[in-house]
Amino acid sequence: MIVNDYVGGGGVKAIGDIIQAIVANGESVNAGEFVGLLNSINAGAQIFDVPGLPNPAMAASVAQLNDTTVIITSQMNGGMLGCAVVLKIIDGVFSLGTPVVIETTKNFDEIKVARINQTTAIVISNKNNMYSEKGRIKALSVSGTSITVGSFTEFGAGNSLTDVCYLSENKACILYRDSFLAVVTLTGATTLSIGNDLILTGGNLYRGRITALTPTDVVVSASNWETNHDDQAKIRVWKCTVTGTNVSQNTYSDITTLYGAQSKSIVPIGGQRVAVYAASSGPECDLRLFVCDVTNSSVSVLQQRVIASPTKYYPGAELAIYSSRRLFVGAYTDENNALYVQSYELSAVGIFPNIPVVVGSTADYPYAVGFIALSETKYVLIYPMTASPYLRLLSIDLSKTAGVWNSNNYVTVGMAKNKGDFGSQINVYVPK
Repeated sequence: MIVNDYVGGGGVKAIGDIIQAIVANGESVNAGEFVGLLNSINAGAQIFDVPGLPNPAMAASVAQLNDTTVIITSQMNGGMLGCAVVLKIIDGVFSLGTPVVIETTKNFDEIKVARINQTTAIVISNKNNMYSEKGRIKALSVSGTSITVGSFTEFGAGNSLTDVCYLSENKACILYRDSFLAVVTLTGATTLSIGNDLILTGGNLYRGRITALTPTDVVVSASNWETNHDDQAKIRVWKCTVTGTNVSQNTYSDITTLYGAQSKSIVPIGGQRVAVYAASSGPECDLRLFVCDVTNSSVSVLQQRVIASPTKYYPGAELAIYSSRRLFVGAYTDENNALYVQSYELSAVGIFPNIPVVVGSTADYPYAVGFIALSETKYVLIYPMTASPYLRLLSIDLSKTAGVWNSNNYVTVGMAKNKGDFGSQINVYVPK
């Protein structure tokens, strides 16, 4: 059966990129036929437990320094200890260094890490009761699988969450107290300096997340709890500009209102667009994905979709994207502590989720998971566990399954370049 049109109109012309797909069970596809494409998830081709960690983990954060090197940080022992370890990925093979302690002070709520150059990461922690609730940043210099931990630089974090994003070589931007922004510069091998801070406009902000579109364009998402977190709260998105070591606010907009709304993750998806992963903790109790267009004068929602709806709130949610194909991969936990991975694809007519796959159990729900995109088809998920081994790495491989398209089965549309039966590989044209 040849489909002459599809949702959104206009059909699919035989121009654009060519991808490979496997013909699905029970399907047969002819050349020139419109086909549906579904991402199949193969999780756990490699499962790697981080050895030598001293305590149960609560949260994980990851940063990719270069093509072969990833640094992983973990908050452990109820916020009493922070550790880091280097992951090497060479020709698809994982190898780990020895974990090192990077934070030994008490009662910090969160620890986040980001690349600042090809051999160095910046790590940020907050709410340090031993030091009058000052936040701390450190540089982590990597050589092979060894880590050199720099001395800390303090800032006024207070009792709130923090985040950090890469701007350019030796330059990053930190978000602290959920509404304060500052530029951080690496001035030596592990020496950091902090520029002037900016206070974002907008109410009682919580759980802020930050990303960069360019070295000078920063976007922040946060929850705006105008009364308390049990009431209807807004997800607010800001556009800011970095000039030298200063940050200025351009504009902001509320993109949704949810019961107990929390901003979980924000990633750039090319040009002026970002994807925002948000969760509600009330009656809706769902996870939503928003695609936003962000300029110096406006923030607008282009598309949105409910991704998951468990029966109770889950805090562990993260998002990775391979931007050249507008392909998202997300991870989240449900009420039974099952850990899911799901892929989503962005087209002109909407956000299309593929079937979620259970990839493991967290033993207890994680406060945060880490996710990195290595290529369009290969991802790595890092998630904490309260039982030994405390921190686990999981490879996530995606492959395309193809079949004759109709509006009820596959989520992405292409045109078959050649004929194929069940199990055979075909080439498929997909629109750019």
